[in-house]
Amino acid sequence: MPPQIKSISIEDFKNNCDDLLNKVNESKEPIYITDNEKSKAVIIDLESYEKLLDTADLNKMLAHKSKDIQPINQSDDFVEQSSFFKEFKELTSK
Repeated sequence: MPPQIKSISIEDFKNNCDDLLNKVNESKEPIYITDNEKSKAVIIDLESYEKLLDTADLNKMLAHKSKDIQPINQSDDFVEQSSFFKEFKELTSK
């Protein structure tokens, strides 16, 4: 089971900002900031944030490129696996 993400009120964040930032940077675990018991923001360390950006960029590139990929249809250019290996064995055994 994944660890529970910690949440704190905005008032607690204001009062303990330095300590909480240090805790986030050391633990690498995010903290939700709540206002009236509703999540309003998330604090994460810089390294984790940069990884998220890299992942988002990669996902954008993959999504863009996937539009260019055409499905492969069975055609004369393809050979059944069993036929390929049979022919391969015949050619290599000579």
